[in-house]
Amino acid sequence: TDRARRSGFLELAPGRLNIAGELSRPATADPWLLNQLIHEIVNFYDVRPHSLHLSFQLRKKQVGRQKILPLAFVKCLLVLGGGPELKGTGRLWVSRMGYDEITQYGYGEELVFARTSKRRWYLAPDEIADKPPAQAITYVQQYKFVRLEKRANYEPLILCLKGLQLAYNPADYLSAEQLKGSRKLHRQYQELKKWAAEPAEISLQTISKFLNTVQKGLMNEGHRRPAHKLHYIDWALSAVDVQLRMFNKQLKKPPNAS
Repeated sequence: TDRARRSGFLELAPGRLNIAGELSRPATADPWLLNQLIHEIVNFYDVRPHSLHLSFQLRKKQVGRQKILPLAFVKCLLVLGGGPELKGTGRLWVSRMGYDEITQYGYGEELVFARTSKRRWYLAPDEIADKPPAQAITYVQQYKFVRLEKRANYEPLILCLKGLQLAYNPADYLSAEQLKGSRKLHRQYQELKKWAAEPAEISLQTISKFLNTVQKGLMNEGHRRPAHKLHYIDWALSAVDVQLRMFNKQLKKPPNAS
């Protein structure tokens, strides 16, 4: 039908150098500029925003040494970017999980929250005969859980993910293989789904630990020194702290309270 031909997703990928997507370079190293780029793209196209994928290039020493994020940290990230919103009942929920937008069932159920993938910035004329130089191959960690909203400021979240990436070095979360191979992860996933549908408050201890981890990464980004001004890092951490506390405050309100 006419409607079927018009439906679908428009995907835009700054930094991608070919359609397949395995050939790419970082769009920018500046969180402010990336946030501006996101907003300019959303405002330029007359298409309803849906989701945002944020990719961070891994350092060589990080590859193969990644760790699965603690459940408490995953909840913090979903509060920051997973589309928390009020349902018709007046209760808060995490819409990206609530609508099954980051759930897949191809090889068993999995949560497409974050994935590591290989990228190249060099493509030889003959891929079989010409081997690309080793430095042309990189790995990126892509976070796929973020709700894209027209008025949202993604700068604190970008800095937050960068700090977490540097300090904790997160692995995939959660592949079908991971869930099949670990009862603990399977239990945590079930708990996460229940929490996303009916969230409970994030403890102050968790918020403190989460912020300290992000701060540690940002303070050691450039050879054990910060790559950003200290007041900029403090601003981002404060913005994240406020967002998490406001989420807790909103949970305390009775349904349909303004």
